[in-house]
Amino acid sequence: MNNKFDELAKGVTQSVTWRLDISPYTVSRPGRAGRQCSRSRTLLALAAFTSSVVGSILPNLASAQALVPLIPIASVADTSDNESDMAGVTLHATGLGPLLAGSHRHSAGVVYVDPSQIIYPVVLQSTATGAPAGPDIQVNDPSLDNIQVLPSASNPYPWEFATESETTLAADGNNIVVSYNSSAHTLVVKAADSWSPDSHFFAYLFYSGYSVSHDGGQTWRSSYIPSSQGSMFTLGDGVVAKDRSGNFYYASMALDARANLDVIVSKSTDHGDTFGTAQILALDSGADKEWIAVGPDPTVPSRDNIYVTWRTLGNNNNSMVAFSRSTDGGVTWSPPATLFAYTNDGVFKSTVHFMTPVVDQTSGRLYVSFVHFGVGNSDYLRVLVSNDGGITFAPLAFNATGAPNAFVYPFVAPGIYADCGNRGGTQLVVKQGPDIGGGIWSELYGFPRYVHCSRIQSFPLPAAANGRLVITLGTSTSAVRGDPAGQAQITTLYSRDGGGTWFPPLVVAPPTSADPQHFLPAAALTPNGNTAYVGYYVQDSSERVRTELATLQLTGGGLALLGTQPLSSASFDLEPNNIPSPFPPLKSEDTINFDQLIKPGYALGEYMGVATDANGNPMASWGDSRNSWTSPANGFYPGTHPQTDVFFVKP
Repeated sequence: MNNKFDELAKGVTQSVTWRLDISPYTVSRPGRAGRQCSRSRTLLALAAFTSSVVGSILPNLASAQALVPLIPIASVADTSDNESDMAGVTLHATGLGPLLAGSHRHSAGVVYVDPSQIIYPVVLQSTATGAPAGPDIQVNDPSLDNIQVLPSASNPYPWEFATESETTLAADGNNIVVSYNSSAHTLVVKAADSWSPDSHFFAYLFYSGYSVSHDGGQTWRSSYIPSSQGSMFTLGDGVVAKDRSGNFYYASMALDARANLDVIVSKSTDHGDTFGTAQILALDSGADKEWIAVGPDPTVPSRDNIYVTWRTLGNNNNSMVAFSRSTDGGVTWSPPATLFAYTNDGVFKSTVHFMTPVVDQTSGRLYVSFVHFGVGNSDYLRVLVSNDGGITFAPLAFNATGAPNAFVYPFVAPGIYADCGNRGGTQLVVKQGPDIGGGIWSELYGFPRYVHCSRIQSFPLPAAANGRLVITLGTSTSAVRGDPAGQAQITTLYSRDGGGTWFPPLVVAPPTSADPQHFLPAAALTPNGNTAYVGYYVQDSSERVRTELATLQLTGGGLALLGTQPLSSASFDLEPNNIPSPFPPLKSEDTINFDQLIKPGYALGEYMGVATDANGNPMASWGDSRNSWTSPANGFYPGTHPQTDVFFVKP
């Protein structure tokens, strides 16, 4: 995430990264960085600051009165599909869930108002309560979470911004950057002179957060990624990578100054302390789930290239693998190119997703793995490879038994189908607690509905080093998608010759009676390519969750499991994120997250992070709900309950 109005200020000064980082709601706590300031003084400062810079940054949009850009937030009744709309752009899987006004209601995604007419919320301090510390440590600052009270006729409920999850990490020596989604850096306002003076607006939404450590992960400081010039909106799905010079790069979804959905990359040249104004790689209304990789160009080994992939939409809403690269440290980017597209042929759908690039640092060979969805129960892993720095690509062959062709690896996605309401849709999840029934999709199709659940994906996470390629993904033990009797397991594929040939897959974490579910894996290789580390979540028979790390030896005869060890020092419950909704017209048939910024069904995010340092020592980051949050009496889930934060450990 970014720092309140800081990104807007970047057009005036480049030295404001922490100027308004936590202003409206920072509280002083022993051992916590931050400053204490009165709410009234802070809000006046925010309004004055915004007024002073908007006109200089958006001269073609803002009037001489320095109007402030806001984005409308619609009520539940304004959205009829399964995905939330922001400024007329469908956000398919970012995890954002406020019902944001789309083009069906408003012709423009941005509304400009006089700053003197902005009505600010009453901001309450964090109600987070930390669990006992272990060798693992929380990296996000809990004092940044907050509650904003700004009642309106359509939404009288408090906004609880208290979710951090979906994380990656990269390390350069003792400098470590962890990326994650964060709802904490959001400001909801009303505007007295707007078209709807009782409606809520986002004054800013910096959903792409990170924390940085300069002592190998012992202490952390939280911050937020800037958006592009003139924008105050990032949308998460953050991924961080680093080059050989120690620069960090952060890829994210965002909105530009006109509220167009875009793919951005921001660069840090000071070891992760600050990130510069983001570069826009593509304005893409169908973009989702970008991923970034950095590594040497095979034709110019002294130069590091930066590669970004994402899902984009084509004609008839078919999805494609989009790609852009930079050969000058992120200053310029190639025009977006389509690496893969497909037309439904009765076996494969015209839908692809979860593309993840990785670079073999010894050769510069670039791999792009992704999921191609099937018409039946199976989905399919595909991998494209480039040996010329991303100029040309070719498919890798798996030659898997029973596959429709040589270039796919078939699998069945894990999880059981659950009703996650109008905004969350039907999702494959792990669940905790009873089926409460009574939901939209429960009534239509008989799907169960759980207050405590987390969406899980078969996100293929590759790792490559010294000619060796490992890909890990979550799979089901059942041949039927969504089978309630199926269990989630971690499957790892291994090639010792860059994808030329493959050993039989290894089930790294099979289900047991004590631990029936294993999901959302991530992988990393040691620099010499001899050892792989695979991290993942485990749900035990009591439905509590923890994280573990498996160590694999890569041999001439395949993969060998050397052992497993804990990552999290405590098991935890899932937060309440699929709660019967009070909003008309569907009310309790619909669902809402206790943190109404986040879609129902998104608790732990869709991936965790595993990396190694220069010596091959592993480290990991993950979403973790061991801490408690107390919701107000008029909240969606009153009382004390779990909340999700980000934890880190070097096991």
